[in-house]
Amino acid sequence: MKYVVVIRSAPANLDLHLFFADTVNSLLASDQEIAALFFTDSAASCLSKNHQLNSVQAKIQQRYLQFSSFGIPILCCGQAFRSLGLNAEDLVSGAEFSGNLELTQFFCNCAVLEF
Repeated sequence: MKYVVVIRSAPANLDLHLFFADTVNSLLASDQEIAALFFTDSAASCLSKNHQLNSVQAKIQQRYLQFSSFGIPILCCGQAFRSLGLNAEDLVSGAEFSGNLELTQFFCNCAVLEF
């Protein structure tokens, strides 16, 4: 099965986001395909390069960015990112902006896991 993982939760809770990342790892280990990780709402801030080194948020971000090594796109809702007061140049390397059109295409072709 092919999944798109939609992450909405703010990066304040390390354990919660580690659970999300572990779930993605489990899917990959069972030969499931992840079409993309899509960060929206408060989770868009997970992809800001403004996190202090070794902070909880930086650890969450590193964990998610590791999935790009599997060829999984790390996508961020541009509107959500801007609504958090972040600018385009604040987006971390390895992630890219995406919008509702791309997300709708994923919804049509993939099972959805939403956190």
